[in-house]
Amino acid sequence: MLNFNFPTPEVKQEYDVVVVGGGVAGAAAALAAAREGASVILLEKAALLGGLATIGLINWYEPLCDGKGKKLIGGIGEEFLHASIKYCQDTLPADWREKGESDGESKRYTTHFSPNAFAIALFELLIDAGVTVRYDTLATYPQMDGDICTGVLSETKTGCEYYPCKIVIDATGDAQVFYRAGCECEDGTNWMSFVSHYRKFDETLKPDMLAMRRWKVSGSGMTGKGQPEGFKPIAGVTSDEINLHIQTGQKILISQLKTMDRNAGELTQLPMMPQFRTIRRIVGDFTLEESNMYQSFEDAIGAFADFRPLRRTQWYEVPYRTLYTSKLPNMLAAGRIISSTGEAWNASRVIPVAVMTGEACGVAAALAVKNGVSVPDVDVSELRALLTKNGNIVSKPQ
Repeated sequence: MLNFNFPTPEVKQEYDVVVVGGGVAGAAAALAAAREGASVILLEKAALLGGLATIGLINWYEPLCDGKGKKLIGGIGEEFLHASIKYCQDTLPADWREKGESDGESKRYTTHFSPNAFAIALFELLIDAGVTVRYDTLATYPQMDGDICTGVLSETKTGCEYYPCKIVIDATGDAQVFYRAGCECEDGTNWMSFVSHYRKFDETLKPDMLAMRRWKVSGSGMTGKGQPEGFKPIAGVTSDEINLHIQTGQKILISQLKTMDRNAGELTQLPMMPQFRTIRRIVGDFTLEESNMYQSFEDAIGAFADFRPLRRTQWYEVPYRTLYTSKLPNMLAAGRIISSTGEAWNASRVIPVAVMTGEACGVAAALAVKNGVSVPDVDVSELRALLTKNGNIVSKPQ
């Protein structure tokens, strides 16, 4: 029989809010909570912020507007878009840059950015706001006292550490904290898609950094076209699935490189995380689905339009109730793990919506701490008022 020896965790400083996951949703949540006066720590297992947008190389900031030239997302969602291009070249249309509005329906409020520059800009914003950032820190288990999460265990190079807190925001991208707290969850499905960055050489060698960030897709595209034969879509919730996905993608890329002239171009960057789109999400007090398209909600914390060209005029409002379950009353879900399903999940999983829900979680967490209430009991009118004050558009303009 094996005997396992586990050391007693080191109990660290208590914070009002622990944010688990440093992708764009977690960064937004931490920033928003800190700006509302909460003490905040963000735990990130990698060495950079930004998640799929940065170390995952998916460096396109999807539109903040609808398909008719009207801005839908402001606040930190808009702030992050401009932060993403603060230190790099971009593709932001001039009308949105100069006037904050579109000159016509064809130009959407969107841009490409440098993953590395965005990661550093996010760190700058969080440090300036007083957020404590802990890199190389893998959150492992929530510590539960009944239905209340009292803190989060993590593994570090130093050893096991415990961060006590009042509110936990799960921004892991796969609802890992909620799932291990016993929350009901739904698994997603993912095509075998692997995106690297590739620079094709030309004779002029112009200083065009945008050319160094062009996507090279190995395997499937977003709709499943190019899916390797015999490779079934997976959720990405186990170590076996993650390794199968990453290693299959790298093998396909190797086969592509073998057919290419090594003097014609070069790989400029490889992803440092699995590029899943929908992994696992919570089942919250309300689940957003396709039938809720064009529907207004009294507890909406924001609205967004579908980023896909053929669905560009389709919009949703996001109810506050998608960010939590009353069964775990001091936990919030940010980013692609909010309670949404089907096409609503596909539409809401992207950067701007992840940031928008992250900001709402951060403000809600700060309000819960300030007023001594649970997450479900946060005054929604106060939450919406604060979000609006901070530049958000909490309801779709009619």
